Amino acid sequence: MSQVFLIRPSMDYESEYLSFYQEWKDSGEVMVPWVISLEPSNFQEMIKSLLDSEKEENIPENWVPASTYWLVDETKK
Repeated sequence: MSQVFLIRPSMDYESEYLSFYQEWKDSGEVMVPWVISLEPSNFQEMIKSLLDSEKEENIPENWVPASTYWLVDETKK
């Protein structure tokens, strides 16, 4: 049985994340939650933005801090 883990966004998962993102875009379905609709073409900047949101840095006025976690299995998917 496969194990799954919650992880913080990381550059270590760039390939897997881009594959996930493209698959969802290709499906034509609405991207929910909104955070997955962030454009990942500059992956490093996207990761920085997600991690900054946890620390309430560089977020829009009147927004609250937010944490993002990814659910992955032992194969990084």
